[in-house]
Amino acid sequence: MTSTPALQFVRNYSRSVREVWRAWTTPESVAAWWGPRGFATTVETLEPWSGGRFHYVMEAVAPDVVHFCDSNGIPRANAVQGRFDDVTVEERFTIVQTVDFVPSIPVYELSATVTFRPFGTDLGRCRTRLSLARMHDDEWTERSVDGWRGQLRRLARHVGRQ
Repeated sequence: MTSTPALQFVRNYSRSVREVWRAWTTPESVAAWWGPRGFATTVETLEPWSGGRFHYVMEAVAPDVVHFCDSNGIPRANAVQGRFDDVTVEERFTIVQTVDFVPSIPVYELSATVTFRPFGTDLGRCRTRLSLARMHDDEWTERSVDGWRGQLRRLARHVGRQ
């Protein structure tokens, strides 16, 4: 929504590119790690190809998160939906999310690009770079950053269990 630089998150995993790619692109894996702390995610649609759609439902389940949602006029369950663009299997994709959950803010789109690269001497490890667009204001951008940090921690735990 703004022209400010994207936020960058780089993570290294002790798994192959293929394994980390699958963690991002299969319903059972996404449901295991997607969403901020205190939410459970149900994957309704996941079509990880250019033009494909995604639709997840995140529901607040932790008591403090439920309280935060209720106190701020935010629904306890939110749909996360959008499309995949610029997909090159096991190399990169962009998700374009519809932001329709912020009270009193018109609907807009927010993009995030993830790249996958092998690294290490045996190439059995994967480095990802997530480039995330900023939201409409600093407060919501910080919420997004906190959410992504938590998601990426959950992803690391999930990938480590594969």
